[in-house]
Amino acid sequence: MTDTTTDLSVEDASDKIDLTELSRSITGFDQVAVRTRVHDRLENLMDDGLMFMRVMYFVHLRRNGSKDADAFNQAMALPLSELTELFDAGDDGEEESPESEAVQERDREYAEFIMGTGLKYTLDEYLALTVQQRAYIIDAANKTR
Repeated sequence: MTDTTTDLSVEDASDKIDLTELSRSITGFDQVAVRTRVHDRLENLMDDGLMFMRVMYFVHLRRNGSKDADAFNQAMALPLSELTELFDAGDDGEEESPESEAVQERDREYAEFIMGTGLKYTLDEYLALTVQQRAYIIDAANKTR
């Protein structure tokens, strides 16, 4: 039996998948393919970050020539450690270092504001946040439980 899956592994940082760019380029065809394979809406998968990453990798594989069934199987079979290595962390070097006290304080205040007002995000708005901002918001949300 011949293996028809395409190896689209990422070898170095320049080949990493930009999750923000990929998610912003989702088409209706991508949404239908996701719903067909996962039996859920793409928007609902945002609450499960790891599954969302798998689904985005599935979309990436589809766009690079894999058949839907092969792309889905490859995305689901990928170990977590390899999955997280596929995606760019989003650090474009334009923002101050996350270790900067001023940046940490700003992000904590922002998280407190978000939790206090009960704001909700769309996918694009959430992905536009820095990783540190997301972490502080999650931390603030956990403290309110």
